Amino acid sequence: YVAGTFQSTVYAAPSTTTTYTASVSNGTCNSPGTPVTVTVNTPVVITAQPGNGTACVGVTKTLSVTATGTALTYQWQVDMGSGYANITTGTPTNPSTFIYTGQTTTTLSINTVMSTMNGYKYRCVVTGTCPGSLNSNEVTLAVSSLPAVSVASSAQCSPTTLTASGANTYSWSPSAGLSATTGATVTANPTANTIYTVTGTNTTTGCVN
Repeated sequence: YVAGTFQSTVYAAPSTTTTYTASVSNGTCNSPGTPVTVTVNTPVVITAQPGNGTACVGVTKTLSVTATGTALTYQWQVDMGSGYANITTGTPTNPSTFIYTGQTTTTLSINTVMSTMNGYKYRCVVTGTCPGSLNSNEVTLAVSSLPAVSVASSAQCSPTTLTASGANTYSWSPSAGLSATTGATVTANPTANTIYTVTGTNTTTGCVN
């Protein structure tokens, strides 16, 4: 087919949405052009998969996908041991909308990770205008407990040695009166009554308490 010549049937396969004009001829006169638009919809492609499933008890865990396509919708699903089900705004997957938010967006938030969620599996179903949906990679939640940090003091009066245990690394605050702000053992010699806080990190799991 050559554009501008008359033919009763043509086939169009544009790479982008294109408007064509069709005319009818009786051999002498041509009708006014009638526009015909061929809309090209882009198929669904997931370009970035959800990350790993490591999480700590009590924290917020987010899972995200990135996709291209026309008129995309997203639905996160969870497998709690009985197969995948859509995460909704009610039971059994999301009672009182407390556990999850963003279940129909690109990013799912697990608002408060619980130890009972260890082993839960997640995926996102991405649907577009073109037929068919794509499932993201599966992510299995691996839940770790927070380190149980405790502190012992060598004396009731200043100066005193403070020794933390239950984690791998430690950070102390405030710094006033302390011999150091890191390490399991520090010496405290404040000039006024001071409450010190120690934060412990499990370097294997990344959990902090």
